[in-house]
Amino acid sequence: MNIRGLSLLVGLLVAVPATVSEAQTRPSALAPEVSTIEQVMVGGSDESSRSAERVATREQATEFSKLLSAGEEHTCVLDEGAVFCWGENSSGQLGLGDTSARGDDPNEMGDGLQAIDLGSGRSAKAIEAGGFHNCALLDDDSVKCWGDNSYGQLGLGDTDDRGNEPNEMGDNLPAVDLGSGRTAKAIQSGYQATCALLDDDSVKCWGDNFYGVLGLGDEEHRGDEPNEMGDSLPVVDLGSGRTATAIEVGEDHTCALLDNGLLKCWGNNEEGQLGRGDTTARGDDPNEMGDNLPVVDLGSGRSARAIGASSTHTCAWLDDDSVKCWGENDDGELGLGDDDDRGDDPDEMGDNLPVVALGSGRTPVSIALGKDHTCVLLDNGSLKCWGDNGSGELGLDAPDDRGDDPNEMGDALPAVDLGAGRVAVAVSLGGDHSCALLDDGSVKCWGNNDSGELGLGDTYERGEFGDAQLMQNVSSVDLGSGRTATAIEAGDNHTCALLDDGLLKCWGANGFGRLGLGDTDKRGDGPNEMGDDLAPVDLGSVDEIMSVSLGSNFSCSIVDTGFAFGSRRVKCWGYNDSGALGLGDLEHRGDDPNEMADDLPLVDLGSDTFDVNGLPLTFQNSPQAISAGSFHVCSIFGRRAGEMLGWEFSRAVGPWRFRYPW
Repeated sequence: MNIRGLSLLVGLLVAVPATVSEAQTRPSALAPEVSTIEQVMVGGSDESSRSAERVATREQATEFSKLLSAGEEHTCVLDEGAVFCWGENSSGQLGLGDTSARGDDPNEMGDGLQAIDLGSGRSAKAIEAGGFHNCALLDDDSVKCWGDNSYGQLGLGDTDDRGNEPNEMGDNLPAVDLGSGRTAKAIQSGYQATCALLDDDSVKCWGDNFYGVLGLGDEEHRGDEPNEMGDSLPVVDLGSGRTATAIEVGEDHTCALLDNGLLKCWGNNEEGQLGRGDTTARGDDPNEMGDNLPVVDLGSGRSARAIGASSTHTCAWLDDDSVKCWGENDDGELGLGDDDDRGDDPDEMGDNLPVVALGSGRTPVSIALGKDHTCVLLDNGSLKCWGDNGSGELGLDAPDDRGDDPNEMGDALPAVDLGAGRVAVAVSLGGDHSCALLDDGSVKCWGNNDSGELGLGDTYERGEFGDAQLMQNVSSVDLGSGRTATAIEAGDNHTCALLDDGLLKCWGANGFGRLGLGDTDKRGDGPNEMGDDLAPVDLGSVDEIMSVSLGSNFSCSIVDTGFAFGSRRVKCWGYNDSGALGLGDLEHRGDDPNEMADDLPLVDLGSDTFDVNGLPLTFQNSPQAISAGSFHVCSIFGRRAGEMLGWEFSRAVGPWRFRYPW
């Protein structure tokens, strides 16, 4: 796999994504530790990027999390042991010995993007991006970090940035001293802190220590002064005989899943996100960790299979496949029938903390967390949503939030009325609107419609109140004569559908030409703009449009160019002030005539040359999936061109969503 050709630029954070257990302030995804197909909880607070939910194997999700990680304004990818980073570089986070951004000018991406020097003979097994720093787990199980070091998050005993000047990388960049004989099994970067799960299943953390997020009984930063690392850096005391199997670093609180399936959390607790029954931080004073730090009470006999930590709340996927959440609950986002935070007062956890009620006998297939609302696709194909409902995004024919008052969840929470006999196969959440792909290939959208993002020929909200807004009266989006959809993607305030004939149609807001129609006029907000009147996005001479992902103000698609090898390529259009389109400039595309079709260049994803029966052949790299954040795009690759089975590329396994800081 070769990912150095990603011609893409970070303009914001993920986050996400995005990994299955991202750090920092990223909304979290929960995936149980199983090897069969299981439900994956996908989080997304960034209004700009919402993807149709996918069910994935734990192995796919875990492998994906090792390959790509996005920081505040930069992205790093792992390519067969090599690390490539692009985007903002003010602290040397790209590891290239300077502070010049990459990906915002011509000839900086593709084969022109230099791999980071990790040292003689060294390669990486995993990459973790923090806010403005990165850490790599190397092939010898050592850890190297570079970029911003304001709080000692690089673990080098000072506060000097690394990678921002010549001769600071490679053999000149020391490995983090983890202690005598210790190596790392996994790493997690928070916004300004880093944690490592060591070979003996202990945990060490360093960097920013506000609120005691490092779990060391004080608020002293670690790694910013000499003699603070190595054997001088204590392991996080998890209790007598306890070790960790996973660790999740939130914005300023941390949780560890223990070897016995129990859970401990420490750090900031202003909203009760530690689940301790108060708002007192833990880990910032002596005698608060170890056996003095109780496990989170998940209920009698319950243990956790996976954890997720967002900015101000935490969720656990339990061993009985129920879900419990605690922390901030202003909009009913915990789904508990009120707007009271949980975990911030006594007697709110354990058996007193209800599971999220989804209805009698119902279990989730996928759970999508929007900014302030949540939608769950259930095992029977029905869809339930709760939380903020200011624009009707819950699809419940009323303006009231759900989950914030008694008797609103479980069997009392109606499924979204998708039409007689219809069930959902995928759901995608925008900023304040929701869209579902139904079993007959039709698409229905509801919620905010200021820009025509619902595709109904007006700007009236749907799913709130009033006869015209009732869900039973919500028409399917008119995709054209005889046309159905195979995928749906909701952005902040525009929406795209991939059709059964392989064409792509987009509607809603069109600032910067994000709809790819050669102008900036909205579509779907007035009569005669949808159906056969809505032109498909013209991506030029391509055999197939394979997937689409929407950022806040731009769009990207994987296309099949029809060539035998390296046929999958990427085209992006819309807003480009941050270089998000990956075209080596800052010019918007799709907002003027003659900028789409064959006039829209393919993103340069780099190439590989292989010896085939003595003949050197060069193939363009082919992406398997793309995901767009607010102002940037990320791609994940499958087999290298020279490793194709039967000379055919395997099919895509995405798209995957990335999650970024709020």
